[in-house]
Amino acid sequence: MARSLVNTTALLSLVTTVRNDVSSTGRATTCPAKLQKTHNLTSGTDSAQADRAFEHKLTITAGATEVIDLFALTGTDVGAGDGNDVLGLPMALYQIVAIGVNNANAIDTDGLLEVKPDVTDGWAGLGEHTVTNGGALPAQASVAKIVPGSIGLEIVDGVSHRLALTAVGADVECKIVVFGRSEPPASSSSSSSSSGI
Repeated sequence: MARSLVNTTALLSLVTTVRNDVSSTGRATTCPAKLQKTHNLTSGTDSAQADRAFEHKLTITAGATEVIDLFALTGTDVGAGDGNDVLGLPMALYQIVAIGVNNANAIDTDGLLEVKPDVTDGWAGLGEHTVTNGGALPAQASVAKIVPGSIGLEIVDGVSHRLALTAVGADVECKIVVFGRSEPPASSSSSSSSSGI
């Protein structure tokens, strides 16, 4: 059996137009402001590729922390058993190509979501978003990172692979999506640097 990913896209899009209406002249001045990046990934373990993915929806009780083992999904069931992807095949990630975490509570409702490395074998690739540093995610807020190059966000089993999600103030409906690689890319080297958004 050969597992692969199809129709894989990592997309970031922030688009608006700034407009100033000048009443004295009846004219308007406009200026676009946008950042758009689309990465169409093929299936594999090299640059611009991913061969593993999972989506996990969960409810975190206020004050509780859910720890996601990004290497092997140990202790997490995304639909086909502990440690397996949605097809029931074992999960093992060497690198993350794209990751997104969303506080799915209804907009303007209580419940902040902290996203940070776990205290044990914590993974810091997404940074630390907490109440203390002002970065906790309110309802409908998301944090994401896309690193499509040959050097993705490294996962090291037993060293740096655990992401902690904590609900503060109220229960939080949460969603996490990850695209990753099951082995080191053939073209990676320790002298390369990653480029991501």
